Parts: sequence; structure tokens; C-alpha cells
Amino acid sequence: MAARRYMEEFGVQIAENGYEVIPIIPGEKRPAGRNWQKLAGTVEGVHDYLADGKGDHGIGIKSRKCPSIDIDVLDETVNDEIQQIVLEIVGDTPLKRIGKAPKVLWVYRQEKDDMFPKVDTGTWLDSQGRESKCEILADGQQFVAAHIHPDTGKPYKWLGSSPLNLPRKELPLLTHEQAKEIKERVLQLFLGHGWTKKTKNAITRLTNPVDDDDPFSAYRPKVQIGDNELERKLFLIEDNTDHDTWFQIGMALYHQYDGSQQGFDLWDRWSQSAPNYDHEALVKRWPTFNNRDKAHIPITCRIILKLSKESEDRQTKERLQDFVARMAASTNTDELVEVCDEIKLIEFPNHVRELLTGKVKAKWKDLTGDMPRIGFVRELIRYESKEIISAPPWVKPWVYCSQVDELFNIVNRTQMTRAAFNVSHARYLLTPTERLEGKSVPETQPVDAVVNLYQVPVVYNRMFMPGQPALYSVNGVDYANSYTEEGIPELPGELSPVEEEAIQIFLGHLEHIIANEDDRMVFLDFLTYIVQNPGSRINWAILLQGAEGDGKSFFISALAAVMGENNVNMISGKALEEKYNPWAENALVCFIEDVRLHGNNRFDAINTLKPMITNPTVSIRRMQTNVYTVVNTMNYIMTANVKDAMPVGEEDSRIFPIFTRFQRSTDLDRFKTENPHYYDRLFASLQFAGALRQFFLLRKLSATFNPKARAPKSSYRREMILLNQTEEVVALTDTLEESDQADYSEFLLDSSKVADHFMGTDALAPRGKALSRLLSQYGFTLLGRYKINGEKHQFWTMKPWAWPDDDNKRGDAIREYLDPDSL
Repeated sequence: MAARRYMEEFGVQIAENGYEVIPIIPGEKRPAGRNWQKLAGTVEGVHDYLADGKGDHGIGIKSRKCPSIDIDVLDETVNDEIQQIVLEIVGDTPLKRIGKAPKVLWVYRQEKDDMFPKVDTGTWLDSQGRESKCEILADGQQFVAAHIHPDTGKPYKWLGSSPLNLPRKELPLLTHEQAKEIKERVLQLFLGHGWTKKTKNAITRLTNPVDDDDPFSAYRPKVQIGDNELERKLFLIEDNTDHDTWFQIGMALYHQYDGSQQGFDLWDRWSQSAPNYDHEALVKRWPTFNNRDKAHIPITCRIILKLSKESEDRQTKERLQDFVARMAASTNTDELVEVCDEIKLIEFPNHVRELLTGKVKAKWKDLTGDMPRIGFVRELIRYESKEIISAPPWVKPWVYCSQVDELFNIVNRTQMTRAAFNVSHARYLLTPTERLEGKSVPETQPVDAVVNLYQVPVVYNRMFMPGQPALYSVNGVDYANSYTEEGIPELPGELSPVEEEAIQIFLGHLEHIIANEDDRMVFLDFLTYIVQNPGSRINWAILLQGAEGDGKSFFISALAAVMGENNVNMISGKALEEKYNPWAENALVCFIEDVRLHGNNRFDAINTLKPMITNPTVSIRRMQTNVYTVVNTMNYIMTANVKDAMPVGEEDSRIFPIFTRFQRSTDLDRFKTENPHYYDRLFASLQFAGALRQFFLLRKLSATFNPKARAPKSSYRREMILLNQTEEVVALTDTLEESDQADYSEFLLDSSKVADHFMGTDALAPRGKALSRLLSQYGFTLLGRYKINGEKHQFWTMKPWAWPDDDNKRGDAIREYLDPDSL
């Protein structure tokens, strides 16, 4: 049965009823052509579509004058609840359309002076993991009115009235305010059902089924390229008057689209600008390209890629000038991003691309008032290799790391050995012939294919470097960037009431858990700085102590939601006592949970952590890997359940301790009993991570906050120091303060006098190495052993710079200090 020609049958009648009609590509949901928004959609426009050969196209309607509520939800209960919300806010409409039930579209009316942009909830995952959303399509969108649904294979269905029998002017009005109210109600509904908001996927997997009946596809597979991109490249080829070129492109499109009408229409549109264009000649020639029963290899769309590249090279110089002019003329960020998307596909020299980076950065600031991150701008115009674009989707994210002979995925940051990569990806290279023969291993191994056939980038290794593009160089050495902005939520712009509430819930929890206002502001500044400055390191760490389960870990969940889960590491406090430290790289924040450093090795653990906090580079030790050095990008937040979790001393300047409001589990249990939904509501606020991120980016740091100085002194620091002091330390402190002897002071201490001074205290005086360890940890430096009145004594000082470097002179100086008249 021949397919219905919807535009030819119904286009004029729908346009006469006042709807703006546009053509929909056969077999799809999208409009034909890039400039569909500029089409008038009138009766005259429909006649133009028919004259242009689009009688077989579906019918779409612009939604700028017909705002439509698209309930894209498969859960029937929630779908019905959304429809009830719409009835309450805006009332019923006689125009409703079903595509894939129970999803439904409600159509309304709007006039030119009151048109508004799309309003939508974003994509959410229902209880079964299915994508769900509610969109109010408006100015800039369209919906399908008459066509075959590409998923169901059945026509779209109108319930009752349709655009064929109901004029647009008889539809009820839908205002912008009503649309926003519907969005807010639906968001609350999604949250109430426990649904979660979907984050941006790292990469879209596109696969084409292999035709096992076509033996030639084993040798000449179709080019893995989207329809839009192929059409763009085709129309770069300007010479459509040459017969050989015209013939080869026809064969290539026939092969790519299996001889379908879509391939013919593309060939026909490209040919129409030629002065010798003959539509009937194309119709007669098209079926002759069927290569199935012929013994020669077919021509593929690689001929289009080749010819378009030659043409593109000629246009590069002109395009550079055009890009600069169009950037200057951009009136909003969407227009600027469109220019950037085109820049990505041009292989400019590095210095030209850096010039464009500067112009994009300046223009973005001019449009928004905010200076964008350089890494964000570089990613906007990062060059996408033509080889990678034409490669299958499974190839695109990978680069080869020569130092370790491994493949690294620059999208999801996974790394695979050669053997693992070959096993995981071999199925993509099996040809239909090999499958029919029962082979399980392709002739070409995946690693060899991606490195040599598809020529993915080859780098020395990977290294985490925020602010740099996915591939970058350091001192002439190429690296893959293990930092990614995938998972970072989009900024909402104007905040909705529920987004405002999410921010207040976050701030309320800060106040709830940290009683001291000054300490609370320091912690908030700490979080703000690392969100605003990815890759910049604060030279001190936060230690958050309180009863187990009081909500300390919420802050790392918030950072993961705001900065992307891939950029936050989480480890147990016990990891500090291990010899391997893979947790010290490949992230912006390391959250160390339940720190409890007690025993003789507690100082070893804290001394291991200190250089990780302050040093600009760190040495990384992994299992079965040589030690290597990376740039230190890590900030540290630790939690503990006990107050003496870390040995913090008087001179320690790298830890900012905070004690939470809840120190006893009984108090926390009482609070949870009185507020049973507090923590559920708290973590639910993270569904609006974009709003939280926007809050941090716009927040101004306190004037006193200094990320590069010593840690400020918290209100709890003194208590933590006292709790960590042993009886020996307390005794040493007290006896030094009480002593008026020249050889028992911070300036000069004779270790043989310690036992005498400890008498009368609660501590036993340590001896030998234990005494040396006590004095060293307290801050004393050994001067040496020197004779005093014929007996040798061991001397220590807390001011070593005040004594001579020469050993003999130092002994004389000590003797003179103790008895000035003896020399």
C-alpha cells in the first residue's frame, strides 16, 4: 500500500484554519530543512511545498501561536495527574493528539503580542527508569499534526476535533504565567513520586543494524554519519554540473539509504541548482544504482566526504572572516553557540583557534556579563577530527596512551588495557560474512582499527587538568585530559520557587549543623571557592566532626551533584594508612570519611596527608605501576565521629576543624524523631543541583577568605588541640611554663632534666627514643651532645636558627649561655 501523502491531502485545509503549516520529513518527527522557523506556513506556503516535491511529507504546526502541552510520560497514573493539573490551571481544550499512548499533546492558542518561549521540566526518570518530561511547546518549536509515528508505525490520532475541522481562533488561550505554573506543579509531582532528574549523557550511542543479506556490506559498509551532517557535507560540493561527479554521488546516496526515497530526495535537492537539471533523468537513473546482483564494489558516501573536504578547504579562509563577523553580530548565547558549533568542524591552525577562543570569551562576557571559564570556551570550539566524525560512534571517545599501551575514553574517563579493549569491542568489527561463517574474532583487532584505520589521537598518557581541552600539550608532550564537565548540571537562569527553596534548604542545613556563624561562613567560602575555581587548590583542609548520621556527608553529595560525580573522590579514613594513594588525583575534591587516626602510626598518616594538601605536585603510587608525578588539583574535606580523630598541634596550619551541633547520638535521635522528614527533604533538594551550582557561582567570597594562606583558627581548634595532647605533652607544656632554669626552656633544653621536672605531674617521663620523639613532635630540634662541667648532656631547642651552625662553636655558645663567666 502506497504511503499517504499528508501534505498533499490536508496541508491547504489545515493552513486555511489558521495554523502555521510546515513539512515533516517522511519517517521522522523533524521538519524538513534548517530554516523551517522562517517558513510562513500559509496556504501559499503549502502550495510552495507541493511545488517543491514535498507532497509526501507529513504536516507539522508551529507552536508559537499554538502553545501545546506535551505530556511525555508513560506512567499512566502520573500522566492522568498531570492532565488534572492542566485542567485546574488552564482548563480543557478540544484539540488533543495521541502519538504513542498514553503520551498526549494538548493544543491551545496564543496571539502574536503574547508569544513566549518553551517551558519544560527537563527529563526525569520514573520508577521504572523510563525518561519522562512535560514540555509546553511555544515560540521556536513545532508539533506533528498528520504523519506516521516513527516508533509505532501508525498515524498520529486526534481525540475528537482536529486541525482539519477546528479553526485556531476557536482554541482557548494559554499564557506564559500559566505555562510556568504548570511546570512548577509537575516538578512537585515528579518529586512526590520519588522520580530523579536525568543528567546529561556523556555520549549518544548510534548504531546501524547490519544487513546479513547484503554480502557487499562486508566490504563497503555504510558511512557512520548522521543525516544532517551528510546533507551538510553534500551541499558543500558546489560542482553539480560534472556528469561523473553527479553520477558517483547518486550511487553513493543509493548505497547509504538502500535505494529509499530519502536518498533520492537528497540527490534531487542537491542537483536542482545545476543549469542542466532534469528531474526525469534522476528518476530513470536511480534504480540502475542497485548493486546487489552486480559483481563490482559499490561507491559509498566516502566520495562525498572526500569531495566536500576539497571544497571545504577552499572555503576555510572565507569562513574565518565570516565567523568573526557573525560572532560580533550575535545577540544572544544561542546564536553564539551556533557559530561555535560550525567552528568545531574547521581545522584551523592552533594560533587561529586561540584567536577565536579569545573572541568567543570576550563576546560571551559581553552577552552575559559573566566571564566564562577558558576550558568551557575551548570546549565550545574544540576541533573535531574529520576521521573521528566519520568513524563509528563506538570509536569516537577513545585515544591511545603510548606510555602505558592502553586506550582512554575522553568522555567517561575509563581506561582499558589492549586485551580488554579488543575483547569488549571485537563484535563491532565482525562482518556479516564472518558471522555467517561462524567466526567470533574479526580479521582486524579493535585496537589496530582505532589506532591505524580510524586514526584516533595518540597521546603520551592521561592527566587531570581543568581548564584545558580534552586533548592538550605540556612542554610539547600530548596528554588526554581526564577532567570532564560531563555530569555538571546546567544553570537554570531565572530560579523557580522550588529551586529557590532548594537553596534555602541547603543554607538551612549549614546553619542547622554548624552553630558558630564565623566557622559556618568559612566552610561556605571553602565550598564556594572550589566550585568557582575548578583546579585551584586551597592550602588547608576542612575537618567536620559530629555524631554519626547528623548530615555531614550531605555536603559531599551536594558537591558531587554540583561539580559532577566524576570530579569528586570518596575514600575511607583507613586509606590514609595505606601505601597506595590513587585517590590523590583525577578529581577536584577528595572526601575522606570517618577519619580516626590513633595509635603510634597516627603521625605517619597525618604527615602523609599534609603534602597532599599543600604541595603543587604530588607523587602517585598505584598497584603494579611506577610512581609518577601529577599536578595537584585536589581539595580535601574530612569527617570524623570523635573529636580527637586527628593529631592537631599548636603549629598545625593545614586543618580547619569544625564541631557540629550534634555530639551525642541521643540528641540526634531526638531530633530525627521530632523531624522525621528532615533528611529526606534535605537530599531531595539535590534534584535541583543546577540551582545550587548557580548559587555558588554567583556568590561573593568573604573579604577575609584566603585559600593560599594558613588555615584560619576555628572556634573549636583549641579544644581539638587539647584533646589530642597526651599526658606527656601536657606535662611538658606545664613544666616549661613554670621553669625559670636556663637549661629547661624553649630556647635551650637539657633532656636529662625532663625526668626531674615531670615529678609531681600526672605523667611518667619518657626515656630514650620515646623522649626524643616527644621533644621532636612538640617542636624541639636536636642541637647535639656537649660537655658541661665534665659531663655530656643532650641539648634541644625550639629556635635552632639562634645557634651557630658549626658544631664546636655551638658547644661554646651553649656553655657561655649557661655560665657566662666560665669562658
